[in-house]
Amino acid sequence: MFSILTIILALSVALPGALALFIAPKHREFCRNIPRNRTVGVILALGALLWAAHEAEVMLEGGLARFIPLLNILAPIIAFLSYFFLAYLATRAFCGLLLLLITRTLHEAFVIHLPARPVFSALCYIVALMAMVLIAQPWMLREFFEKSAKSKRFRALTASVCGTVALAFALFALLGLS
Repeated sequence: MFSILTIILALSVALPGALALFIAPKHREFCRNIPRNRTVGVILALGALLWAAHEAEVMLEGGLARFIPLLNILAPIIAFLSYFFLAYLATRAFCGLLLLLITRTLHEAFVIHLPARPVFSALCYIVALMAMVLIAQPWMLREFFEKSAKSKRFRALTASVCGTVALAFALFALLGLS
């Protein structure tokens, strides 16, 4: 399970770099609008909220266990309502999913006693911190794509950083297989 989660994490980290490198220069309007895309945002938010509800079920025990079915009912309702009330929904939902993925991947890394766990953990925490910043200030992703579209140097730098981190996660996924 660790290797699968880590490959998904690597692809998730590589995605903004790939968009900045290949899509932003040619399709500026698409990259400018994707952080605010509500349709993509609702789909990602539904996945994030259902996953979060599943993770929260463990915490509801005793008398609170009766609220577990309510969590699964509220998740799609909240995802639907977020369409109308949240700006930059795609960015926030993507980063929410990324945080859930990082949490689960870190747990799995400790379960399998991954070699070089401190390095893996540090990478995860850096990506998690970036995700939290983007949840709080989601317009920064739009600005990131705008700057990538304009500056060849910035585009190359961000693509190489995203690619390096993604490659590191892919290598850790291979370590997890042994």
